[in-house]
Amino acid sequence: MTVPVDDGRAERTQAALYRIAELASSAQDIHEFYREVHAVVGGLMYANNFFIAQYDDERQLISWPYYVDEVDLDVPDPNQWYAFGEGEARGTTAYVLRTGEPQLIAYHRTHELIERGEIELVGIATEESTWLGVPLRAEGRVLGVVTVQSYTRDVTYTEDDKELLAFVGQHIGVALSRARAIEETRQRNAELALINSVQEALAGELELQAIYDVVGDKIQEVFDAQVVDIGMYELSSGLISFPYAIERGVRFPDEPIQLIGFRKHVMETRESLLIDEDVIEAGELYGNPVLAGEMAKSVLYVPLVAEGRATGVISLQNINREHAFSESDRQLLSTLAGSLSVALENARLVHETRQQNAELALINGVQAAVAGELDPQTIYEVVGDRIGEVYDAQAVSISTYDEATGLLEFPYLVERGERFAIDPIPVLGFRKHVLETGEPLLVNEDVAAAAERYGNPTAIAGEAPKSVLFVPLFTAARPSGVISLQNVDREGVFRESDQRLLVTLAGSISAALENARLVQETQQRNAELALINSVQESIAGELDPQAI
Repeated sequence: MTVPVDDGRAERTQAALYRIAELASSAQDIHEFYREVHAVVGGLMYANNFFIAQYDDERQLISWPYYVDEVDLDVPDPNQWYAFGEGEARGTTAYVLRTGEPQLIAYHRTHELIERGEIELVGIATEESTWLGVPLRAEGRVLGVVTVQSYTRDVTYTEDDKELLAFVGQHIGVALSRARAIEETRQRNAELALINSVQEALAGELELQAIYDVVGDKIQEVFDAQVVDIGMYELSSGLISFPYAIERGVRFPDEPIQLIGFRKHVMETRESLLIDEDVIEAGELYGNPVLAGEMAKSVLYVPLVAEGRATGVISLQNINREHAFSESDRQLLSTLAGSLSVALENARLVHETRQQNAELALINGVQAAVAGELDPQTIYEVVGDRIGEVYDAQAVSISTYDEATGLLEFPYLVERGERFAIDPIPVLGFRKHVLETGEPLLVNEDVAAAAERYGNPTAIAGEAPKSVLFVPLFTAARPSGVISLQNVDREGVFRESDQRLLVTLAGSISAALENARLVQETQQRNAELALINSVQESIAGELDPQAI
């Protein structure tokens, strides 16, 4: 095709081509490229109503990243892709893509195409309208369509306009291909810089909350999401907690919940989940409620995976608009999730080692403190105080079972630093279950409902708990008492490792109490034997009944 030569257009067209070629590398981003192309075309012909559609031939989808129209204010979502025959992809743009040819369509031809079933009316058309669209090509592929439109007889596009726009469109297509490649390179560099900055920030970091905060804050900076949260799954409790949750700059407290809905799906499949429209309907399908704040319009969930097992979920939510997240967002977030998973696993291994050392030191300290101690109350005090220092529990109690009375006594009961003295009580509820089974009992949520099932009073003293852990004490291999930890502030507090440690400490206190009992029994027997011997010595050979 040659450059049309008419009324000075040749010079303007040549200048436009140079400008288009420059734009691919000079534009700061793809949106600036579109704006400048609009300005270039506007220098050649009437272009007050102008749009660029991009075409994904692999997925057979169309989107409108740039759209300016003075009459039709129903602008397509620039982030949404439409399949042929759906939404915006039912009209003249799709017709250009199907035919692969420039199309000049006046009002009467619009109705002819509609009657033939070639197109559907999308947008606004008047009897004075003319629509001109040409395909954008590069390297043998159709990249999209550039369009100008007039709604008035004052501006009517001609075949010369079609030829000119088709010619310029060839150069726009080449420039667009280069601009996209440059934009993708910039995007990849930005993503790589982000990933490196996150990895550098996480390198050597062992404080779990600091890890969550670093990644969560970075995600907030980069993604178009008003809501960001990181959920971690606790296998023993079946709950997911949120060490990082923020909406519109407001941090939400960590309140563990059941694993349900979108997160359950992501955890079970270990696959990311992107829902860019109709989130409410999808929520009903997946059984996902609104946990806090506003309902999202676009959501992206990516699993955290360690040793082939899903351990948590990162969630992005845009509550302003649909189609906020792209496939590149999904890929980037998956990469960040991988970095977070590695950092958390490293921190977990170090923390486990530290925890094991701390637990060993605690156990040794308790055993050393009660070694040789013969006063049971002192043993209760030493162990109870040490447990209160170590565990996240506002209430700690040690109860013992008196077989003679059938009642539970509480030699140690402390809540929020205050000692309570209560009368013996019947064996019931959680403690009855532990004494009968000889097994620990951990209730991390809905304690009130569990108390009703077990027949346990709401609270023996003080406040009603939200998380409880009960571990049996043994005497001569028989359950003889119960250690209880209670958090009255929040659910999901105690873990399996807490239960294991408390079982070990219960073993130490049981052994110390048994030793004290045996020593006291021995001392008692010795005292009784000494008394008998002294009496026998006193009356040996004595014949006076009164003296005896």
